[in-house]
Amino acid sequence: MDIMVLEGISNWGNLTLLNCTLVNNTASANGGAVDSRSGGFSIGGSGASNVQLNVINSTFITNTANQIKGEGGAINFESGTFNINNSTFISNSASDSGAVLGSSATLNFVNSKFINNTAVTDGGAIRVLSSTANINGCTFNGNTASNGVGGAVCGNLATNITLHYNWLQRDSADSGAEIYSDNGNMNATLNWWGSNNDRGAWIFNALYDPWIIVKANATPNSVINYGTSTINTNLWYDSNDKYIYGPDYNLPDVPAQFYRNMLILTESTIHNGSASTTLNFGAFISGVAKIVDVVGEEQTTVSILLKDTIPTVTVNKKGGLYNTSQIINFNLSEPATIYYTTDGSTPTFNSPKYYAPFKISSSTILKFFAIDLSGNPSAIFTEKFVIDTKAPTIVKVDPLNNAKKVSKTKPIALTFSEAVNIISSQIVLKNSSGKVINTTKILNGKLLTINHSALANGSYTLVIPRGCATDTAGNKIQAYSFKFTVG
Repeated sequence: MDIMVLEGISNWGNLTLLNCTLVNNTASANGGAVDSRSGGFSIGGSGASNVQLNVINSTFITNTANQIKGEGGAINFESGTFNINNSTFISNSASDSGAVLGSSATLNFVNSKFINNTAVTDGGAIRVLSSTANINGCTFNGNTASNGVGGAVCGNLATNITLHYNWLQRDSADSGAEIYSDNGNMNATLNWWGSNNDRGAWIFNALYDPWIIVKANATPNSVINYGTSTINTNLWYDSNDKYIYGPDYNLPDVPAQFYRNMLILTESTIHNGSASTTLNFGAFISGVAKIVDVVGEEQTTVSILLKDTIPTVTVNKKGGLYNTSQIINFNLSEPATIYYTTDGSTPTFNSPKYYAPFKISSSTILKFFAIDLSGNPSAIFTEKFVIDTKAPTIVKVDPLNNAKKVSKTKPIALTFSEAVNIISSQIVLKNSSGKVINTTKILNGKLLTINHSALANGSYTLVIPRGCATDTAGNKIQAYSFKFTVG
């Protein structure tokens, strides 16, 4: 049930405040919003003995206990168990214990916020009197004990007070600006004080070393043009450089800002002790980028090496011999302008710029280079294309077509228009009845010699199928045949 309390509400016995908002309540004595002591609970009333008070998901704003002698601007609790979980105390005030006083009790305050609370004397936010207290995962910011001690937390005659994984910053008091203990029974190690520096001057008579520190790093810490790097800041280490993140880690969210060249890149929140941002670099001149991470009062600088690289330009087709036209397309390692020529001349900034793929239909010497947005030119590259679309032909046969009285043992010779490769088994010699004659073939460049044993008298045909001979570019010969007569 959500409750907003604007005036006195009494409740005898154990009390749980769940999802409540208590605003502008005033007590003439103790406990501006809630007073729990011998005799019962009340909102602006009297108390009970050895009971339990639970405050969960609730908010206390500008509640006031008597500014002359009142204690606990929001809550005054005595004798019993007092639990605060996930609640917020803002701008509450009292003569003593600006937000909360716990006396002769067991106190468990976790995951809660104490902001801008004020005490005239001791305990700007919390005063622990003759009690045991565990304060974990809480935020204390801007609390004040204007004429007293313990700007955030004051311990008097306490049996034992532990404060771990809290964020305490900008609190103030005459002594112990952050925390104060009169008997030394306070363990305040592993807290974030808003700085990596030793804040012992803010702490009176309490154990506080080691404390939590902020670290930052870049991954990777070296980038090239148009590269990216992720900046991580974390509160995972103590002042002895020991890694402390684990099951017990409970530091509240802490704001973080990332700057470059005095300009804010992003505002973030350190959640579970970590926050990160990814930087996308454009074109740059070689150097070092310094990213400043601000967490609390601590500024951590991360350096990223900027490597201004020469652009790499490649072409989808390598130079060589082709039997068809080729489509040319360039690829770049980064944004850049490509200049090229197709007549073998050296390209300059006055040469054609590449905008879209183009066709090479004849033998071409392609030269090209690229220049990136930082003015870095690549080397000049050359690719030589030979476009040969002409198929080989047979320019001479011996014996001639339809020759008569050819010698029985005469070899057959074919001369091609250019050097070829052949599939010798496909070239056959047949007699007039269609029988294939055994032959052996010797190819030497353009010349093919076909040998055979002595032929019988009669008519013979040499058959050369299409594609049985190809030139270096892969062009195929057309079908060809010729006849001759022996005897």
